[in-house]
Amino acid sequence: MDKHPTPTLTGLEPDGAADATPPIPPQGIESGAPPAVILADDVAPAPLHCVESAPSRTEVLDALFTVFPLPLTVHDDRRRVLFTNPTYSALLGYPLDELAGECDWLLLPSDTPRWRRFVRETLHSRGSRSTYFRLRHRGGDWLWVHARGSAFTAGTTDLLTVVWKDCSNEICDDPRALSPQL
Repeated sequence: MDKHPTPTLTGLEPDGAADATPPIPPQGIESGAPPAVILADDVAPAPLHCVESAPSRTEVLDALFTVFPLPLTVHDDRRRVLFTNPTYSALLGYPLDELAGECDWLLLPSDTPRWRRFVRETLHSRGSRSTYFRLRHRGGDWLWVHARGSAFTAGTTDLLTVVWKDCSNEICDDPRALSPQL
């Protein structure tokens, strides 16, 4: 038996029938070494189809968003929270429904202008940015959080996703003292 079998690509035909694409022979691979990635320039990708019993894209994304292990929010260009996950809710101690909509009230007032600039510049650049903010926990404490934002488009709407990390226990001083760009 071959130690490293030749991989095959499979897909679905437009009618949903299984398609077994002929095997692609490994090229440029030293004998005995398993291929890490095989690229096939002459093989057109099959269109993505869901089988009838598969959950809808919305169901999959909702479930993924719910179980994502990091605090996550999605904002529009007016900085409103459109979606958040239970991990973000747990970080701040508020129920999910209290975190939807306007979110500037969660920020230390002196951080609000920087938050607005962060959202505006990240959306405008169509890239990723990160910085620190202080967010209000329901218990009254202020949390130092690192925010990493990335712009994306859904349909015709520009959105911002932010992954949050509580770094309150790691920061002794103002992190802006570490970098003037914060």
